[in-house]
Amino acid sequence: MEKRESGKKLWIWFFAAIIFFAAIYVVWSILNATEIKTEKITGLNGQTKVVQINENTRKWTENNYNSLSMANVTDLLFGGSSSYETYGDIVKRFGKPADSESMETNGMKAKEGVWVNVDSDLGDQVDLTFVDVKGNSDVDNYVLIAKKQADQ
Repeated sequence: MEKRESGKKLWIWFFAAIIFFAAIYVVWSILNATEIKTEKITGLNGQTKVVQINENTRKWTENNYNSLSMANVTDLLFGGSSSYETYGDIVKRFGKPADSESMETNGMKAKEGVWVNVDSDLGDQVDLTFVDVKGNSDVDNYVLIAKKQADQ
């Protein structure tokens, strides 16, 4: 009889350990989950394309959009303030753009980006244009010069 009870206790501890490790796995999975969804966007070249969006990335709100500090091109030409939003700042806050393009015209480097992780009050996407003010292509030297809300 005593052998039978010790065997029962062993099985109870065995199942308790399984339940414990299963619970730890579930909690770990929830904490490390990234939700990726796909969405159609209008790319910078005007063509529709499908991109993947990380749902855990901070969303653009109308307040975020309206508070963006854009550089005045005239100020930049004459050594204006450095308190403008940079490409690096935006990527840190909202993640990488769903579509981006770098270009150079007459020695002036620029970047355009499309972010689609937006709240519904803002439209479907946010298009931003940055220009390199120091000429060394560091993301923190690209300052915001234009912004646009867009519906697809």
